[in-house]
Amino acid sequence: MFGYRARIGYITPSVFELNAYDFYRIVPDGVGLVGVACMVEGWKEEAYKKALAQVESCAQELSRRFCDFVIHGGAPLVLSQGKGFETSFIEKLQAILWDEQGRRTPNTIAISPQRIAALAGFEVPADRTFLIVEQQNIGQEQVFSSEKLCPVLATYRYKGFEDALKMVEQIFAVGGKGHSCGIYSFDEDHIDRLAAMAPVSRIMVRQPQAVGNAGSFTNGMPMTASLGCGTWGGNSTSENIHLKHYMNVTWVSRPIAEDRPSEQELFGEFYGTPVS
Repeated sequence: MFGYRARIGYITPSVFELNAYDFYRIVPDGVGLVGVACMVEGWKEEAYKKALAQVESCAQELSRRFCDFVIHGGAPLVLSQGKGFETSFIEKLQAILWDEQGRRTPNTIAISPQRIAALAGFEVPADRTFLIVEQQNIGQEQVFSSEKLCPVLATYRYKGFEDALKMVEQIFAVGGKGHSCGIYSFDEDHIDRLAAMAPVSRIMVRQPQAVGNAGSFTNGMPMTASLGCGTWGGNSTSENIHLKHYMNVTWVSRPIAEDRPSEQELFGEFYGTPVS
């Protein structure tokens, strides 16, 4: 029995002879292959577009299954579009989402993925709600690691939870401190470790981010349309802004008996510790 090493997604727009040869080069003994074939010769441009759309759909499905590698096996269909065609979608998205100075373009904010794709020069099915872009690097120069304000998601692969926390730290160094983040996990240790390090005012656990942040009857967050981001984001509060924040409070102070704690009570375990 073979142990887990990696998940490999294999897309083969090819004749079956090449398909089988490539397949058996990457799989362990005991794995079989059943396939169907169709001819490419003589295809018109529309047929190429349709077939390439199927390749893209396959790649998106494999991405949702978190494959470590996606392999385009065979040659005719893929190579007909030239080297690097598989990255052209990301480049097209970047070109219309940010200007030359790295600023978000206003006409692509808060619009559907279909409209974004149309502006970028390609199509996505009407039932898709997000465009997902896989990224490797995080930083000020990596625009997809910044806030996008549209249904375009950047995804990053991590190895081990400690690696994931480092990525979270890097992303918040780019922007978004004080606002929010989310985690889909049942591991309380992972949830607590994220909460201890993330510079945010709210963390959504196993729930939709935007809806959860604004408060609901099922998560205990005060309902609001304005989220305080604390000193991380230059705000005076880290709470969800709701009714109490719009109410004036008058403090009436009368003399009381002195209630002064000792310095040892104030400083606890740090009392008497030398300052370095």
